[in-house]
Amino acid sequence: MTESDPNRSLRADESEKQTPVETSVNALQVDEGAFMNLTSAIQSIHLKVWVTMANSGTLRMESIALSDERALVHAAGRLFSQGAAEEATKHIRQAQTGFDRKKAEWERRVRQSEDDSARRRAMRELQQKKGYHSPITSRITPAENQFRRLVEALDIHLTLERKRELAAKQQSLQSASPVSTERETLALPGGFLEAFSTAVASQHATIVKQFFDVEAELTVDVATVEPKQVTVTFQPPLPKNRLYYFVDADLVIRLRRVKISSDVFYHDVVTQQNNKMSLQSVIESVQRGGVWLLEPKPDPIIRA
Repeated sequence: MTESDPNRSLRADESEKQTPVETSVNALQVDEGAFMNLTSAIQSIHLKVWVTMANSGTLRMESIALSDERALVHAAGRLFSQGAAEEATKHIRQAQTGFDRKKAEWERRVRQSEDDSARRRAMRELQQKKGYHSPITSRITPAENQFRRLVEALDIHLTLERKRELAAKQQSLQSASPVSTERETLALPGGFLEAFSTAVASQHATIVKQFFDVEAELTVDVATVEPKQVTVTFQPPLPKNRLYYFVDADLVIRLRRVKISSDVFYHDVVTQQNNKMSLQSVIESVQRGGVWLLEPKPDPIIRA
């Protein structure tokens, strides 16, 4: 592997300014080699500082370890290969922050050491220190560039990945069986309330299926699009004025309205009371026990 290889997986023509995302993606492609090359670049850097011993006047070497940052980059490469690009990006950013902090610490200590020699007019000692420190500086800059390119490429990769996911969801919604969202408030089938109210809880799901067809079982997708922003997508998208059965809560409701950011307002058909529940509770009910969108049967079969 030649020394030009670390940049091969993140190639960019810096002589041209490319503003469209599509063009930049062609220039910055992420692959597993980028993580391996950055790991190797960090491993080749030894942040050593040579300081003067006060008593003897001899030089002593002090080190600042980069093992944590190297381990983070290695772990990021493994996560990326497993498809966890977002977690890989977090690892790389954490490694970059640690690298920058330790580089600044190294530069501060180098200046102190060299200034000490200059102040004592120990010019031969100063030149010796510079001879030790300069090669380290030459290794730091390429690693910084690799960090920058990899972070940029991962950001573009995540942006495109989210666009693809959104397009796939939209296509899925368009191809899904349509569910009527605008309709008159549905009346309960005759005999349902009596049968449901007098039965034990373990029989309620069976009774619901006797009086209703399950038009759809709700699904939900919760996705983080930004560090503090989450999107929630129900399928079907919670049509109003419809009847639902919450399996885990053993609750039959008519949906009144949804406040997307927090609450779902409903009418409990058994208690005849209006109430509300948090959007998070609905999500958990869908994920845990299931929520059925109900369609009254025209002629329910009632079993004794």
